[in-house]
Amino acid sequence: MDVTKDLRDAKVHVSVYGSPAEQQATLAALTRAGGYLRGEVGREVRMKFAPNLVFILDHSVERGANMDAAIRRPVTLTQNWPASERPAPPPVAVVTASAGKPGTEARMERPPAFAR
Repeated sequence: MDVTKDLRDAKVHVSVYGSPAEQQATLAALTRAGGYLRGEVGREVRMKFAPNLVFILDHSVERGANMDAAIRRPVTLTQNWPASERPAPPPVAVVTASAGKPGTEARMERPPAFAR
């Protein structure tokens, strides 16, 4: 919830599970009940003025669930593959260098566990 400095207006961010039509219907119902809810807030908080409530649909929970699903997706796609068909894990670089010796350079090589 975001409240203005003078406490007259408040934006209430609402997450609604369901289809876009259900989300809009819920938002419309909250808007219609806004006067009643404003009165309840005024009685509970005991302020001189209860803030005017404006309801805004918040998609952050949905975006978080989509990101979580995207992160988990590659694991579920490859976990049942035979070992010979699994994609190789990302290479890990091993840097070897002879510090302080002139003429030596750092070189990167693939660890033996990842060599193909």
